[in-house]
Parts: sequence; structure tokens; C-alpha cells
Amino acid sequence: MLATSRRPLEVAGETLVVIEPLPVPPAGTTALVGDAVTLLAERAADVVPGFDLGSENPEAVVRLCRRLEGIPLAIELAAARLRDLPVSYLADRLDDRFAALDADPGSPHDPPWHRALRTAVGWSHELCEPAERLLWARLSVFAGDFDTEAARRVCADERLPESEIGLLLDALAEDSVLTWLPTGAGERYRMLDTLREYGARLLRDLGEEERFKQRHREHYLSLAIKGAAGWLGPGQLSWYDRMVGEHDNLRAALEVALAAEDATPALELAGVLAFFWYGCGHAKEGRHYLQQALALARRPEPALVQTLWADGLLAASQGDAHGAETRATQIATVAHDLRTTSGDPQSTPGHPPAVPGQVAAASGHSSVVPGQVAAASGHSSVVPGQVSAASGHSSVVPGQASAASRHSPAPPGQPSATTGHPPAASSDSASIPGGPSSTYGGLPPTSGGPPGTSGDAAATSGGLSATPGDWAVNFGGPGALSGGSAATSGGHARAAFEGPAATSGDGAGIYGDAGAPGASTASYSHAGTRGYPVTGGDLAGIYGRAALVPGGFGAYAATCVRALRSAAGVIRGDLARVLAESEPAYRDRWNDEPPTIAGLLALLCRAHALTVAGRLDEAIAVLEDLRTLCDGRGEQLMRSHGDFLRGQAELSSGRLAAAVRYGQAALRTKRRLHDSFGIGLTVDLLALAAGAAGQAGRAARLLGLAQRVWSNHGQAQASVPEWVAARRACETHARAALGDSAYAAAYRTGFDSDVDAGIAYALEPEGEGLPHSGPHL
Repeated sequence: MLATSRRPLEVAGETLVVIEPLPVPPAGTTALVGDAVTLLAERAADVVPGFDLGSENPEAVVRLCRRLEGIPLAIELAAARLRDLPVSYLADRLDDRFAALDADPGSPHDPPWHRALRTAVGWSHELCEPAERLLWARLSVFAGDFDTEAARRVCADERLPESEIGLLLDALAEDSVLTWLPTGAGERYRMLDTLREYGARLLRDLGEEERFKQRHREHYLSLAIKGAAGWLGPGQLSWYDRMVGEHDNLRAALEVALAAEDATPALELAGVLAFFWYGCGHAKEGRHYLQQALALARRPEPALVQTLWADGLLAASQGDAHGAETRATQIATVAHDLRTTSGDPQSTPGHPPAVPGQVAAASGHSSVVPGQVAAASGHSSVVPGQVSAASGHSSVVPGQASAASRHSPAPPGQPSATTGHPPAASSDSASIPGGPSSTYGGLPPTSGGPPGTSGDAAATSGGLSATPGDWAVNFGGPGALSGGSAATSGGHARAAFEGPAATSGDGAGIYGDAGAPGASTASYSHAGTRGYPVTGGDLAGIYGRAALVPGGFGAYAATCVRALRSAAGVIRGDLARVLAESEPAYRDRWNDEPPTIAGLLALLCRAHALTVAGRLDEAIAVLEDLRTLCDGRGEQLMRSHGDFLRGQAELSSGRLAAAVRYGQAALRTKRRLHDSFGIGLTVDLLALAAGAAGQAGRAARLLGLAQRVWSNHGQAQASVPEWVAARRACETHARAALGDSAYAAAYRTGFDSDVDAGIAYALEPEGEGLPHSGPHL
């Protein structure tokens, strides 16, 4: 006997066959393929004489089938509605699929629960136990799939104890409300959007929608902090897999955060996800959310610093030098205002204004208020040349001491570049250019400056020009950088903030009092939720241990500003500025603090500048130091950036085989992490090596592949002058060697190929027989 049921019958001899929804066309295609499309065409022809699917808008047909998730009943109900509505109109109405598919009475031969989608789902709902129905409603706040732990933390309370959540999940899976998804990382569950929408209506009717949306947001915020803290370590690949699996839920949490009246939730989550946006290949999406969060900002708070840093980092990776430089200036200004609100004596009349990174000479001067540790950084890597610098800014010069003067020589056995670096002068503070005199000019949503400028910032000495208060109206909105008067330093910078002045409790947000002296754990609990605890160790893993003591957050902000401005010099070809701004990070590379993204970025910028200057031995020594730092933590992505730059140094030395080995080593890591920015750079490097080896056909194909990657990311070669010039020279030589037709064919092969197949081609062993093999990895 063959029977269909929403759950097992639990009779002797029963064999279960799970019936999945019908296959739907892939996202982004207009090909009318799949069983869902076939069923729609057949049922529509039954009710609409002469109906021809081929004459319909294929995009609308695909969208309709995908929105209906291949559910046969939903497709049959939709086909019946085509008697009155065109396909495109019906697809547009499916934001409320129950209303769109409930108006038709259906066939009189159908059972009543099959005559409308709402009735069909409601029939299954009534057959569930009360606790199952309640969990169904609460699970509707999840998007995509989720694990048992997330369900417990978000949905459990006195009505649904944690101990019962696992059994209720199994029951809903048996009822076909959830789909059980066993994975290598544990069990996960998925709910069809149709069922999720039904549950969301129930949750709204219960008056609990906002409460559980906030609990969902808080859970994924705490998860993101944990991911950010673990990103620069041996668990990097595991965190990549986990965060990619939670992508839909992260988006849902961000949408909830952005809907809040207070900017803090959005700033916290968007900023802490910087490692995900960049390291997992989502730079464009990251900037989309970051700029929306920044548009809400109304006061200085630690989360604002982190979000500015994240957006500047992504802007740089896209070749948006103007945006990146703007963010660097704003970080310095916000950090200065945070010091001012904390009551730092240096900010009071009679004292020079404090800037990020300064440490009071007299003990007891706290430069950070409780809770001022910013939302977790956790950025993935970025290579030199990613941030632009405005001409005319003063810079930290060799000899200035860092915020915490802890420089010590490299330990025995650790490589160190020793030539060409003047000794650091003793000092109690390190000033940051553009700090108190900068204003909060908002960054337009679109990237870059005027065409042909490579994103040069329209900046004057001392900071960007903007009308005070512009950024408070729309921090991320268009036009905020144009015109206006320049803000002055010191207390006047506060005029840029609208609303009440920040106090010692403002911005504590997710961190509670983690920034206070002696605090080691922020109890992460809001409105009765139970999230992952955010510990001092988590924060130290992101910002360094110094961020947990008074004045430490200012030092973190200073490091971010210097790192961005170091890279700014790279993108503009200002080597002197690169060496000056990266000096503190180079000098302090062997101190007792764990490496940070900003510090490692500055070292990468320094290595690039030394390579371009022809000081190749020094550049390689810096990269060896960086590799030692990364290997000590088990970190891979920043090391892969170092391998890319090492490949460039080896190429400049004429050691082609070594250049290929380092380039391919970098590409393997970048492929694993889907680092589109890094993939573009390393494929370009391998193209240059192929061209230098006389392999013009391979060079042309790799150039095409790299351009395919860049077209989906941002400005090719991040607009770094030396990288752009090298690629153009390679193109010219390859075209001359092959002829126009052969070059175009090889280039098109690379550009049109599947990216994964193209990367496999780039990783083929091509180093054998090349001259000057150089050192082995």
C-alpha cells in the first residue's frame, strides 16, 4: 500500500520516502527548466485556453516558481489564478502568498484543505501539539536554516524550556514543518518560506514578533563577536564555513537592527561583521549594510569607530580611495570625541586636545569610558593599496613612539628587517593627523571620487571639509562631503553630533562594562535572552589586550587610522607616507600584544612600498616577519596576502618559479575562503609571471580570468598605480607576441570560463623549468 502523509504512520513494515519540493530554476537564470516550471505550464494550460509559457516573461516565470518553492499545491493554486492575472503581476503579489493564492475556490472535487494555501497550511498547524505550534511561530524569525543551539537560545523561555526544544524540533521535522539537514558541523533545520510566513503571522497575532526578532538579532550578534575574535587564529576556516552557513540569518538580523530607532544595534552588528564581509567575499553587500548603519549615527560611540573602520577597509578593497580616506579621518574624530566625553583632562581647557592613541603621562588619566570597547573587528584580510590618503595630511614620521611604547627587538630566531629604519625616539604618545580637527563628512553610497582621479580625496590640511552636523543627518548619505565650513578642533568638534551628549554609559551596548578597568566579561543578556557570553578574551582577540584597560581603545583607533593611511599611501603611490605611517606597527611587531588586522595590514603596506622602491631584501624580511606572526596564530588569510606580496618581490628579483609558487600558495587559500579581492590580485600576479616566462597564451587567459573576478568586486588592482601599470604592460606584451586575434581568443577563454575552473587552470604546475627557482615554501 502506498500512502502520503505529513508524518510517519509508525506502523510495522513502514518504509519512508521523503518527497522534496519540485526542482525550481537556479537563481539568476531565465531558463524555463525544472519540474516546477513544467507543472505550472501544464496546470495553466488546463485553466487558460491557449496558454503558452514561451510567450510569457521568463524572468517572471522563474521568480514565480522560486517564490512558490516548488510546492505542488502552491503551484497549482497559482496556475488557477492565471485566469485573471498575468504571470508578472502574480509574481509581484507573492510578498503575501497566502492572500494571493486564497482567492480562488479551487476545484469542487478537491478536499477543502486543498482549495487555498492558507487552509492547507492551517490544517497541518491544527494537527500539531500546542508547544509545537508555539515553537513554529517563534522559529519564523529565522531565515534559511539554523541549528539546535540557535533555536534554544532564541526561542526558549518559561513557556518553552530549553530542555524541550530538541524534542520539539524533532516533532516538527516529523510533521514536515521542518526539514532535517544533517551536516558535518551538526544537525540543522530548514523551514520553507511558505511555512515561515504562516508562523510569522501567528507570532504577530501573539504580540511576540518584536521580542523574538530582537532575541534573534542578539544571538547572531554574539555569534558574530565570537567569529570575529576567532578569525585571526587556527579556527579561521571553521569560522568561514559557519558564518557562510548563517548568511541568511545574518541578513535577517541586520534588517531588524536597521529598523531600530537607535543606531547602536545596527552599528554593532554591521561593524563586527567586517571579517565576514571582506574575508568571505561579500564586500559589496557589506558596504550596503555598513552605509545604512552609518546613516543612522547620531552620537559618538565605540561601535561607530568599528563600523567606520569596516567600511573603510571594504572601500579600499574596491579601489574607493576617497571613501577609505574619509573613514580614516572620521575614526580619528570620533575617537577624539569619545575621549572628550570621558572627561580626560587633556581635553579640558588649558590642555592640548587628546587624540586617539595618546597615553597620559601621569598615571590615572583614563582615556576610555566603561563600555567603550568597540564592536568586534574580526576583519578578514586586505592587501596593500586598499586605502587612499588625502594629500596635505600630516603624518606620523619615523621616530614617533606608539601609544604604548613597548617596542622590543625581535626574539632570537625570528626574522627581522633591520636596515633602513631609523630608531624610534622615546615619547609618551603618538599623535594622529586629522584627529580633533576633522569633521564627520558622510560618505556617499557610491564609491570613489571624480573619474580619472583614482579616488583622490578632496581634502585639505587638517581634515575633510564638511558642514558640522551634516553626518548626523545622514552619515552615509550623498552630498555630505560637499561644501560647508571646516570644523574646528577640540570642543567644537562636538557640534557635529546631534542629540544629547554621550555619557560614560553611552555605546556600552553589547559589551556592557567590558572596557572598564578590571572587567573581564560582559554578561551578554538582553530582555531575558540567553546568548553567547562576550568575554574579555574575545575582545582581546580582536583589539589586543591593551583595549581592556583605560586608554586602550584610543590606541586601537590610532592603529586603525595609521593602517588605513599606510594603505592610502600605497594606492596613491606615496611611498614616503607608507613608510612613515607603518613605522609604529613595524617597530612594535614583536611586542607582547597579539597581532591585529590593522597591525598586519600596516606591515603588508610597508612590504609593498619597499618592493616598489627596489629594497627587495628589506621587503622580504618584513614579509618573513609577518609570516612568523601569522604562523604563530595558525592564521591563513593575512599570510596569503603576504605570500602574494612575496610573489611580487620574487618576480621583481627575476625569480619566476618562486613568484609562481608564492602566488599559487596564496591563491589556494583565497579560493578556500572565496576571497574575490585576493583571487583577482593573485591571478594577475600569475599572469605577470607567465608573461615574463614567455608564456603569452597562458598570460592572456589568466588576464581574462582576473578581469572576470574584478568585474564582480570593484576597481581592478584596487587602482594601485604599480599594479595597474604592470598589468597593462603584460597585456601589451602578450598581444604583441600572439597577435590581436589569438590574444582576444585566449583572453575571452579566461573571461568566459567558470571561475572555479579558471582557478584550477591557474594552479596547474607551471613553475618547472622557469629560471631562478628561489626558496621553497
